[in-house]
Amino acid sequence: MKELKQKLLAAYGPDTAHPSFPFSPDNPTAGQCAITALLVHEIRGYDIYETKVGRSRHFFNKTHSGEVVDLTAEQFTGKVIPYDACRKREPKELYKSCGERFEILKTRINEQE
Repeated sequence: MKELKQKLLAAYGPDTAHPSFPFSPDNPTAGQCAITALLVHEIRGYDIYETKVGRSRHFFNKTHSGEVVDLTAEQFTGKVIPYDACRKREPKELYKSCGERFEILKTRINEQE
């Protein structure tokens, strides 16, 4: 996951961030959680979950054994992410809302191979 994390940091940009989270090099993971969770699901098959951090929805993955995999957690510096208060999400349901941004991210990751 460490290698994937480095590739993600190089691939994130204004066109992959959720519109309500303006991209910032100081916080590159902000607004990238849904597309990142989709990518981890595609690569590793880990389930996607949604929780709330303050007023924001946040997406992350869990391994088949239930371990949390959250490659964008640092966007919430100083806040507790309630991983126990979450619900499972279907990838196709999430793809409907962020498919275009996901495809941009996936292309950039693949170009790093």
